[in-house]
Amino acid sequence: MMIKCYDKREVRFASSLYDDSMRCVLVRGGSTEKPEVVLNYNSNMKGVNLADGHLHFYFFALNRLKNTT
Repeated sequence: MMIKCYDKREVRFASSLYDDSMRCVLVRGGSTEKPEVVLNYNSNMKGVNLADGHLHFYFFALNRLKNTT
């Protein structure tokens, strides 16, 4: 299944696990429909984004240590 949807910009997904079903989601201005693929992706990316943030700080500190010695 390949799907293209619009939220703030065009997003394309290819998946063999999900179909093109839509689910209602509550947002600030009311409710909107989003593909189930997008909802699953967003729910599972929280830990990855947190790890990326910590990794960025580590490389910043490592580069600072290298530049001062």
